[in-house]
Amino acid sequence: MQHTSEKEPRTYEIAVMMPEEGSYDEVKKIITNAGATVIVESPAKRVQLGYPIKKATHGSFISLHATMDPSAAKTIEKEMLHNPHILRSLMIVVPPKKEPKVKPAKKEKDAAKKAEKTAKKSEENLTNEALEKQIQDMMA
Repeated sequence: MQHTSEKEPRTYEIAVMMPEEGSYDEVKKIITNAGATVIVESPAKRVQLGYPIKKATHGSFISLHATMDPSAAKTIEKEMLHNPHILRSLMIVVPPKKEPKVKPAKKEKDAAKKAEKTAKKSEENLTNEALEKQIQDMMA
C-alpha cells in the first residue's frame, strides 16, 4: 500500500445529517473556509431518523465530494463535530479508480483453443461429395 504525503490533496466524500431547519450553505461554508474545493454536490434529502438525535426525529441528509489536503480534512471534521446545527457527519477518503487488469496471454490461449476446435469440427464435417464417395466405397 502506497502512502501519500500529508500535503497531497485527496478526494473526500462528506455526508452530513442536519435538522430540518439546518442550512446546507453552512456546511458548504465550513468546507470552503478550510480551503477545500467542492466537486460534486447532491441535493438535500429529507429523511426520517431511526431514533431521535438531539431531540430531532427528521433531518436533511447532504452528501458531497470535495478535494482538499488531509490537514484541511481534519479541520473540517473538528468544526462539524462541534457545530450545534449538525446532527451527524462522516468523512471518508474516496479510493482512486483502478483499471481492470486484462491478461492478454489468456485471451491468446482461448483464441488458439477456439481455432483448434473449429479446425477439428471442420475435419469432422464432410462435404456432400466426400460423404457420397464414402457411401459408394462402403457399398462396393
